[in-house]
Amino acid sequence: GPACIFACPDIHLSSSMAVVAAASSAPAVSSRISELIRIDETANDLRRALRRTRQSGLPCLDDRLTGSCLGPGELVVLHGEVASGKSALLRGLLAAYLLESEGHGVPCVLIDADICFDVTLLASAIRARSRRLRRLCGKLTLSEEEEEQIVQEALSRLLVLTPTEPVELLKHLDFLRALFAANPRVGLLVVDSMSS
Repeated sequence: GPACIFACPDIHLSSSMAVVAAASSAPAVSSRISELIRIDETANDLRRALRRTRQSGLPCLDDRLTGSCLGPGELVVLHGEVASGKSALLRGLLAAYLLESEGHGVPCVLIDADICFDVTLLASAIRARSRRLRRLCGKLTLSEEEEEQIVQEALSRLLVLTPTEPVELLKHLDFLRALFAANPRVGLLVVDSMSS
């Protein structure tokens, strides 16, 4: 399954917010690789597993993750006071996964349990990340139309679910089970927020 992130310019973790759990025990990348290898696993199986493991692109989060990356089936819980930046961090993470980088963006799912998701804020995060990546690569600026196309392509990889009651959330989770089985490319499941 996808890496999961739950939430009860650059984004920095504040002192009022912390990564509560990163459910991986490997202390270093080499240990992480050995953790991914199973008996009778083919080189192609290993290559697929390693390709699905990726950094979030947010140093403030990657520095706190074991092996500095999120892998399939990992769970990370962000905990912090109201308005401490959890949702902003999640927008940055979604932008990093949705945006074409390293040759590909990946599909993501957002469960907006508080029904407060603002697509314009995510579009702004994608736009800012795209500009930053182009500067790092020394690429020229794009026209507004080209930039908007990049944002729209990235947003097309996002599925937003907004359950309004617990029964609806359970139905969404059942739907997601089938979705993840049918589309193993889904790279990230984000739930904002668990307070609902």
